[in-house]
Amino acid sequence: MSWYEHLGRCVCFLICRNHRTWEWILKLLTRKRSLHFTTIDMTRHTHSSAWHTMHNVICGGAKSMDECLETLKRSRVKIYVIQGDRDEIVPLECSTNIKMKIPNAEVDIIKNADHSSVILGRENNFTQYLEHTWLSFSSREECYKHCSI
Repeated sequence: MSWYEHLGRCVCFLICRNHRTWEWILKLLTRKRSLHFTTIDMTRHTHSSAWHTMHNVICGGAKSMDECLETLKRSRVKIYVIQGDRDEIVPLECSTNIKMKIPNAEVDIIKNADHSSVILGRENNFTQYLEHTWLSFSSREECYKHCSI
């Protein structure tokens, strides 16, 4: 893992530190005045945030996942997981493992969606899903305040 971490750190440093240059090159190559927001987001991460994100997800995520899930379970926080059935970045087993470790977690697997198309290209559906989730949560909160359960 050591060589991978060093290589990842170098890539993060080159992209993030020189984001204006990379954006200029990409605009030149694509002949577009503006870039897609995901490209800009990727190039404008600070070196520190990009490195820590990459390190935590790839290198440390598996080790700390059980402890984090146990903390969430004890806190009784409501957990919603949304994942595409064609996600090649996060295996579907991760969602099923969360459901096994935290039985009251809600897992929604979106058909024909990959890691990014769970949201991108489905913005209206995703917004409606979030609104429904938030409304159902706020309704339960109101019920808890005013009802004797």
